[in-house]
Amino acid sequence: MIQRGKTELVFKFEHPEVDIQEEAIVEVNWIYVLEIRPSLDNDYGEPYDFTYEVEVIKMPNWVTLNEIEEEINDMSIFDIMNH
Repeated sequence: MIQRGKTELVFKFEHPEVDIQEEAIVEVNWIYVLEIRPSLDNDYGEPYDFTYEVEVIKMPNWVTLNEIEEEINDMSIFDIMNH
């Protein structure tokens, strides 16, 4: 089974030096592949593969794409898919 989708995510970041919060808005294009029978080739022994690309819609100039990707990586893949 293969599912594809797009999810818009909003993250709030606090500025490291001044007391303000700004939003970063990204669109995540994802692909979820569920194998009927788990493959021994899969690195984690999981019956699925999940990949994504991030497109920035709005991002404060003091936030890096790396920080946004860390936030996405902390999310469950099902939270990303069903957001």
